[in-house]
This record gives sequence, structure tokens and C-alpha cells, in this order.
Amino acid sequence: MARFTLICFLFVALLIPASAFAEVGPGDKPTYTATTLDGEKVSSTELRGKVVLVDFWATWCAPCKESFPFYSKLAKEYEDDLVVLAVSLDGSRKEARKFMEGKGYAFTVAWHPKHPVVKTFGPSIFPTSYLIDRNGVVRHVHTGFDDETRKQTENEVKALVGQ
Repeated sequence: MARFTLICFLFVALLIPASAFAEVGPGDKPTYTATTLDGEKVSSTELRGKVVLVDFWATWCAPCKESFPFYSKLAKEYEDDLVVLAVSLDGSRKEARKFMEGKGYAFTVAWHPKHPVVKTFGPSIFPTSYLIDRNGVVRHVHTGFDDETRKQTENEVKALVGQ
């Protein structure tokens, strides 16, 4: 019986994607570099000293699109202290760029063909946002986006900016 249980456990473990085991959470200090839609590099080391909101999204994700005006508002309101980095999970840079055209959002959008930032953070649901303090430590993680998430994120940003 123990052998059967072990075999079942190993079989199930193989079905779970590796990213599920690697997901970044509160207290972690991820190191990452992202490539913007314009080809610029943004790294966790150069963002130290700022509060950072890293948001994973895709053009096909309705709650992701719903969050953008809010994140843009936050980025404008706290422009000296907060960086919003929206990481597109779309299949091509062209898709993400086309979606963002003319929107005027006040945040940086990243995309890379191999999605190294996604591999670093390991989000399992989209959207997922990570709120990172000035020292590079993840303080809060939110999956999905709704009014409750909006209120929590706004309060968390205010608290971290005030520190």
C-alpha cells in the first residue's frame, strides 16, 4: 500500500508544473530583469529604493485589462515612489504593443519571448500582482482583480510608500 501511495504521489507531482513549486511569495526577494516593449532593460537592482508593483497580464484576460486604469492612477499618484511593471504573457510583442497603443497608461510594459520574469515569479493565475517594498522584498501578492483587490492594493501601496 505504501508503494502504491508513493507512486500516486510521484505521478501527481509530475503533472504539476514546475512553476507551481517556484512561485514567489511574501518575504521573498526575487532578482529579475525584464525587457520593455521598447527593448529597454529593467532590473530589480535598479528599482531598489522604489516600491514596485509587478503585474502579470495578457490581452485575453478581462480582469487584467480592468486593472490597468487603476494601476495607471497609482503610478501617477505616487510617481516619485512607485514603479508599476506590467509583464505581458501574450505570445508576441506585437500583440501586447497593439493592445497598449493609444491607451496612455502611466506604467512600464514588459514582454520577452522566453518570459524570464514569469519563470522567476511563477504566477499560476492571471492576473497576479506582486507588491515589492523599497528593499526588494515581496510584501503582498494578489491573484485576480476586483474591488476588494483594488482597496487592499491601494492601502498597501500607501503604507509602503510612507515607510
